Amino acid sequence: MRPDAELVGALAAPTPPARQAGLRAPWARWPGDVLAWLIRLALIVLASAIVLILVTQVVSRYAFGRALIWPEELARYSFVWLSFLGVPLLLRNGWLMKFDALLRPLPAGVRAWIALFVELSALPLLVILVVQGIVMMRLVQVQVAPSLGVSMWWVYLSAPVSGVLGLWYVLERLITGSAYQDQGSIFDTAAST
Repeated sequence: MRPDAELVGALAAPTPPARQAGLRAPWARWPGDVLAWLIRLALIVLASAIVLILVTQVVSRYAFGRALIWPEELARYSFVWLSFLGVPLLLRNGWLMKFDALLRPLPAGVRAWIALFVELSALPLLVILVVQGIVMMRLVQVQVAPSLGVSMWWVYLSAPVSGVLGLWYVLERLITGSAYQDQGSIFDTAAST
């Protein structure tokens, strides 16, 4: 395995085998593949930026004896975006938290129905995330980040963006049928790379 692939970790993990096994609607996959690639790229850029920003802050403080005021805030808001952008990829791959110990002994048909129920119950939660995220954006649009001087609207935009992308991927999973297949866990896929 190449060293740069190890750095990216789970973000560069290949498509789970259950997703590769035949699809009901292959046309529904390619826009999601492009979006997933763009999200992975954004996550890599954000994670790298956070590291560089924090290193800059530490070097500035301890090497030059002068603490900068903007890096901590920029790193915090980048982490908010990193967290919210990670959720749609987890939804797409079926890697959200689940209780495997309770599901594994059940018959495959029952597991499929439970998986369908979980996917369908994610839809209203994601709609709430979009709607309430937009409400919060309107409430904070006049607030300005103290050290960066940008509107807090940009920070709160991460919630509706995450919700819309999450809705896209849940619908994709329902249309393609991958919602009913056992996706394993993120650890299974990462271990196989």
